[in-house]
Amino acid sequence: MNLRSNLVQKCARILLLLPGLLFCSLSSPSAFEARPLWRTSEATSHRHAEVISIPAGERAVVAQLEGPAVIRHLWITVKSVVPPIQGMLVLRVWWDGEAQPSVEVPLGDFFGVGFGRERTLKTARVEMFPAGGEHHSALNAYWEMPFRRSARFEIENRSYASLSMFFIQIDYERPESLPADTLYFHAQYRRENPVSLHAPYTILEATGRGQYVGTILNYHLLGPGAWVEGGQAFYIDGEAEPSLPGTGAEDYFGHAWGFRFEEAALLHGTSFGPEDGKMTAYRFHLPDPVRFRRSIRATMRCHGWDVGDRQDDYSSIALWYQTEPHAPFPEMPPVDFDLLEVPERFRHNPLELIEEALQSLPFQGENLSLGTVDYRESGHFDIDGAGRMAFDGDPGTKWCEIDHPDAHWLALDLGSRKRIEGFVLLLPSAVGESADFDVTAFTIETGDRFEGPWSEVLARDDSDPETEKLEPTPGVLVLPLDGPPIESRFVRLSITKSCPVDPICRIQEFQVWGRAAR
Repeated sequence: MNLRSNLVQKCARILLLLPGLLFCSLSSPSAFEARPLWRTSEATSHRHAEVISIPAGERAVVAQLEGPAVIRHLWITVKSVVPPIQGMLVLRVWWDGEAQPSVEVPLGDFFGVGFGRERTLKTARVEMFPAGGEHHSALNAYWEMPFRRSARFEIENRSYASLSMFFIQIDYERPESLPADTLYFHAQYRRENPVSLHAPYTILEATGRGQYVGTILNYHLLGPGAWVEGGQAFYIDGEAEPSLPGTGAEDYFGHAWGFRFEEAALLHGTSFGPEDGKMTAYRFHLPDPVRFRRSIRATMRCHGWDVGDRQDDYSSIALWYQTEPHAPFPEMPPVDFDLLEVPERFRHNPLELIEEALQSLPFQGENLSLGTVDYRESGHFDIDGAGRMAFDGDPGTKWCEIDHPDAHWLALDLGSRKRIEGFVLLLPSAVGESADFDVTAFTIETGDRFEGPWSEVLARDDSDPETEKLEPTPGVLVLPLDGPPIESRFVRLSITKSCPVDPICRIQEFQVWGRAAR
């Protein structure tokens, strides 16, 4: 009985210690000594939080941190109308003011899922939780990222749609100093399409001292036959033959006898596919880091057991820690719309689509509102004179009115009586923003002076979900008159229902089309 009691007590002690042991085994692969979470530290805790919008084709600095510090947790989510947006955003990170980034990766790939896809993924270092049909997964990373002087995080929006909201939170500690042998976190993207015949795909070539901690590899099948049995190899410190060879691609990623289904474990697995000839696999070297003193070269053969060497489309993320400076990264390839399966409407510059839509209007004349000098508005948001942005000829600017949620209106003086034949209204979805920001109901009126009286000439209400949307170009409302042209000098746009998500009125452009009165 005493022996059994002692055994139970020992087992209980082991169970109590397991969380600490797990933390120690999976904690910092950098130069830091792993310490139990309950031990006190001289470091102070900090958080950076930011919410911004990022226009199409532009870059934005989303975090600037001062050191010395150690980033413990990175959380990101975005709101976009583009389904594969996570494959069209590039994350870049610079440490200590370096000239070249140490992290340069597509956002979704960095968090473990390629091809811009969304999947539920829970691993020891990265997580992805889809939020449900809105292309805005919750993204978490727990790679420790130490730096001495500064850290700069940047996001590049390489899509043609404005990123309406980008959220980021960075949890970090600030110790008094870092050890002299501290290693810096790096993440690099590569792609080879197709992989060279009879030559392995290169995942990483790096110089310096450090340790390799992870691989995320996207497979895109380009031919028939099996696409396994490749196998990885690590060449350490310039060796001619790999000291760490592999027996097969599926073996390296913790599978066996091929990849058959999505299976995500803490340290290895497949996060996407195989599906339609595509798959993302990952392997994190946390209890088994690959250490190097001078250099490392990591490769993967492109091979099938039944067809021999193949030429498929491979892309990858290499994850490692090393001393600085690091070797230059390969140039980031352009967005591949076919690889990401981007819908047709998101493959084109929305400004070009707007211009094309305006080439085939059902009425004639010119845009009479362009360059209007005298106008009145119900209010404006942040910027004095914001009403001008609705007729400045630039669809990228907008009238954004919040002061009068029940009565948004904008009235124009055309300078003299004009023969009005129709109208064009450009809404936020026309320039790639979410259709949730489009106004849903409005009227257009004419009059002889700003004070009125006003006569309604056109009304529209899209708030009914059953209303059929006929616009060939989303957000471009072409509005001909129901009857003959109307002569008037003053025109007023009255918004009777703003967008579904808030009481704000957003109008990119309000165009009055016609010609001088006879």
